Amino acid sequence: MRRKGWMLLAAAGAGLTALLLAQPWKDQARADTVKPEQIPAHTTYTGDVRIDPKNHTVSGKLSVRFFSTDSQAMFHLYPNAFHPQADLSDPNWQQILGKQTEPGRMRIMDVRADGKTAAFRTAGPTENILQVALPETLQTNGGQTNEKRLTNEEQQSNEEQQSNEEQQSNEEQQSNEEQQSNEEQQSNEEQTNARQTSDKQITQEQVNPNQSDVRSAGTVQSGKQTSRLREVEIEFQLKLPRNNGRLSYNGHAMWLGNWLPMLAVREKGEWRLDPYYPMGDPFYSEMAHYHLKVHLPEGYLLATSGTESQAVVTRKRPQKEAAYEIDAWNIRDFALVVMDDSYRQTTSQVNGTTIRTWWQEGDDPETVARLHETAAESIRYFGQQFGRYPYSEYDVVKTGGFFGGMEYPGISFIQGDFFASQYGPNGMGTAVVAHETAHQWFYGLVGSDEIREAWVDESLADYATMAFLEDGPVSGGGSYLAYRRERARQSDAYAKQGLDVWLPLDRFPDWKSYSDLVYARGGMMWWTLRSEGGKDRLHQMLREYVQNHQYSQATGGELVKMLSEAAGENAAPFVDYWLRLDLEKKSEADAWMKRGRLSRMF
Repeated sequence: MRRKGWMLLAAAGAGLTALLLAQPWKDQARADTVKPEQIPAHTTYTGDVRIDPKNHTVSGKLSVRFFSTDSQAMFHLYPNAFHPQADLSDPNWQQILGKQTEPGRMRIMDVRADGKTAAFRTAGPTENILQVALPETLQTNGGQTNEKRLTNEEQQSNEEQQSNEEQQSNEEQQSNEEQQSNEEQQSNEEQTNARQTSDKQITQEQVNPNQSDVRSAGTVQSGKQTSRLREVEIEFQLKLPRNNGRLSYNGHAMWLGNWLPMLAVREKGEWRLDPYYPMGDPFYSEMAHYHLKVHLPEGYLLATSGTESQAVVTRKRPQKEAAYEIDAWNIRDFALVVMDDSYRQTTSQVNGTTIRTWWQEGDDPETVARLHETAAESIRYFGQQFGRYPYSEYDVVKTGGFFGGMEYPGISFIQGDFFASQYGPNGMGTAVVAHETAHQWFYGLVGSDEIREAWVDESLADYATMAFLEDGPVSGGGSYLAYRRERARQSDAYAKQGLDVWLPLDRFPDWKSYSDLVYARGGMMWWTLRSEGGKDRLHQMLREYVQNHQYSQATGGELVKMLSEAAGENAAPFVDYWLRLDLEKKSEADAWMKRGRLSRMF
């Protein structure tokens, strides 16, 4: 996500007029990125929703299929961060809320689990967590299974009874015959639609062949325990809040980010139920397949994380509505924007991907053209540098909001101000679009913990933005880089406050410290490596990072390990100086870089 404040400062400074090198990445080797539909997903979301743009509501049903050994399932209800009873008094909320603020709420109307009525409850002061009891499978003397639905009172007791002894028992039941069946099942899954409802078992290794130690809901990290396919069906009603955030609306559009009930990540035997912090991007999710049927009144347009060009569209003349059936394979979230007929689109093709920029009548034509060029050329550049973009569509959509830009798989929300002439054609909107596009690799294709390690995806995306603006055909690199350098110099003051780059979101006192450390200091760390060791060596490492972790998760520790391996020695002094803000280690960090440069390892 990009922020607006620094853009106004930079706009008052040097003009962004330098023409930079034209496509020096042309002959770079590509990493092998796999098409998303070729990789099995642990979770599948199937939904049927009706959107009312006039009343700013969404209602519908969502079926979530996932593999689990647990007795319950936990879901985030992110829209309830803006519940009428929510305490939004923290000053950091004000940047999200803005001046025109109305609360919103998601109500859960009914829940079924494995085809049966399920016990459920919403937890937290704003009902932001949905807890669903899963039917318990009991073995009878006759070898048949009986389903028992847990009550709310029984649920907590069953959680405590899920012990190591039960896990061991599950492992002992995995025989050679079952392993052979699992192998056959994996082959069948690759040939059928991810929404198939048969009740199968697969091992965690089959869930994601790219990662042997996958952190997934309802599985153990050993990768050996079998998991049962579960299904939770949720009926909900959503009233959108009005604010400057990711889930809101104005007179011409509704933008829905983090709007669906989201299965929480199960990590190290615990559910990740992190709150919606008023800082950064407080979300953590895993790859899933999506199939959504979206009902809209006639006259509205739709841009989504899925493939609209392949959508099945059914128009109902008497009702004056259209239904869009949209698929998205292996993405971390499903976002969409509903637009009225004032919107237009500019379209182009880059390496088999359709790029669409959605703008409105009255926007500055030259600015629109530059933003679209940035979207297309950054897809091309990042694909050459870090691995080909594997999805068939990418949308850049004008919305409201304070955030500058907000990334989601296959779609980016761009603050409407950047489509006006005062921000273009060489304005900071180009940096915003490039940054959100870089997130399609760093967050989208390679996931990370945006709550506890926000620096991982944000520093890489900001470095990639600098590299694109420096190397590519769209001008702006000089001023953007100068601004980031200036903000990174504030590190001495932050170190005295006990702050550093490698902090969870709730440790940052305000948006300014978060931006200066995570974006500026983190991004400049990568830029320093480029300056000292060369772009080609750094980008080779990042290509390998993408190739090794595509469609899965990566950690900050794994990035540090890659740095150490590339340099041929432990990168701890370098990381301590740049990320932990141990400023006394500057000389050690410089010596580490010098030895790495001389050894030509990075």
